[in-house]
Amino acid sequence: AELISAELTPRTGMSGDMRVISVSAKLCLTASAYCVGDVPYITDAYSTKYEIELDTDEVCFERVAASYCEPYEVKKTLDIPVQQGSKIVDMWCYTALLGCSGGDSEISAKGNVTYCIIIRDGAGEPAYYERIYDFECKIPASIPPAYELKCTADVVSCSGFITPDGVEVKAELMIACDIIEQTKCRVITEATLGNERKRRHAPSSVIVYFATQGESVWDIACRYSTSPEAIASVNSLSTDKIPTAKTLVIPSV
Repeated sequence: AELISAELTPRTGMSGDMRVISVSAKLCLTASAYCVGDVPYITDAYSTKYEIELDTDEVCFERVAASYCEPYEVKKTLDIPVQQGSKIVDMWCYTALLGCSGGDSEISAKGNVTYCIIIRDGAGEPAYYERIYDFECKIPASIPPAYELKCTADVVSCSGFITPDGVEVKAELMIACDIIEQTKCRVITEATLGNERKRRHAPSSVIVYFATQGESVWDIACRYSTSPEAIASVNSLSTDKIPTAKTLVIPSV
C-alpha cells in the first residue's frame, strides 16, 4: 500500500474542546498474481514454398520457484525523556523495506522501523516522539541461478512500556519473499511470407545428405525446404536428433 494523500481535520468534542482529529487518507493498493501453466511459443519457422522473414525478440518467462515468510522482531530502547508518572497514551509503528538481496544460501532483507509514540508526563501534558531504527533480516533459502526477489515487510504488532532508561519497544514484523526464477529465450514475434518462391530441385532428382551425430532433423528440413516428417519417414528416424552419423535421403514435398 502506498499513501497518496492524507488530510487531518480537528473537530470539536461534546465538551466543546477540540480534542478530536478526523483523518482521511487515500491509499494505492497493488497486487501481484501468478498462475502455473504451460506457455506455448515458437523459436523457429520456415516455409517449404516461399521465402519467409522472421522478427524475433528476447522474452523473459517467470516462475515462482519458492515463497518464504519469516517472523522478525525489532526490539529497541527509545531515548525518550520520561519522569515519574509518565504514561504511554498511544503508540504505533510502520516499516519501510529498503532492499533485498540473495546470496548462496540466504536472502537478506534490509529496512527500517519508525516508532511513533505519544506520552503524557506527570503533569498531564502530552508529547509526541518519533524514532527510526534500521534492521536486517536473513532468511535461509535456496537461490536458483537466474532469479529476481520480490519482498515485503509488514508490521504484525507493536508494543512498548516505560522504564527508568526510556521506553522499551518491540515491533513484530512479517518478512515475505518470493523467489522468481527467470528464463530468457528468443522467440518469433512476427512472420511474413514473401512473394518470391523458393528454388526447388527437380522432382526426379535425389538429394543425399551426410548427417552428423546430434544434428537436428528440423534444421536439415529447413535447409532443403522439406518437412521433418518426410525426412523421418524416409530414413526411419524416431527422434529429432540424429542418433549416429549416417547418410540421409532428402525427399521433396
